[in-house]
Amino acid sequence: MPRFNVYKKGIIVLAAAVITGGILWFAAGRSEQRQSAPESVDHLEQARNASGTGDFAKAEEEYKKAFETKVPTAKEWSELAYVYQMEQKKSEAISAYESAVRDGTDNAGVLNNLGNLYRDAGHYDKAEDYYKKAVTAGRGFSAAIVNLSHLYNIQQKYDESVRLLLEYYQGTAAQSEIGLQLISTYRAMGDLTQAKKTAQAFLDLHPDNKQAAAIISQL
Repeated sequence: MPRFNVYKKGIIVLAAAVITGGILWFAAGRSEQRQSAPESVDHLEQARNASGTGDFAKAEEEYKKAFETKVPTAKEWSELAYVYQMEQKKSEAISAYESAVRDGTDNAGVLNNLGNLYRDAGHYDKAEDYYKKAVTAGRGFSAAIVNLSHLYNIQQKYDESVRLLLEYYQGTAAQSEIGLQLISTYRAMGDLTQAKKTAQAFLDLHPDNKQAAAIISQL
């Protein structure tokens, strides 16, 4: 009888150990599973959200993290370049925009922004090249036309500026930016007669435009 009790107790102890070991193993397995599958972070999404709210430092950080694990597309390079531009990191912006161009972007806004950066850096030849590409890509993108005209005016290439503006300006209400630039260019080159004539025609289309009215009053 005593031997039976010892044997029986041994079975109970062994069974308890097996059951306990099973629980510990299962708990450890669940803990290990939680640790091996951390919640993934979409850095690209966070970068875009930060950029959209104006937190450009955070956006830059998140774009860089995203690019550590993926090859950026032309669009993503352009987004990072815009962030750099907003941070006044002009050399970094140029580099990122150039990467977007190398990857095949033909976005008129990107090309125009790159032209602006090169203009501000004093690289007028490169600025002119990118403005022209922006005009072509945007099929008469008015911002690039005006910027290219302004670049010519800086260099006192007024004839080229006027030719460019007249090529695209049809005297319509939808082309107000180009019309105002044409008036300013005539004035800058000293052709006050054409400046006044163009301004008056412009006012016929935009009777409430104070900028054109002010130019006429000064002629």
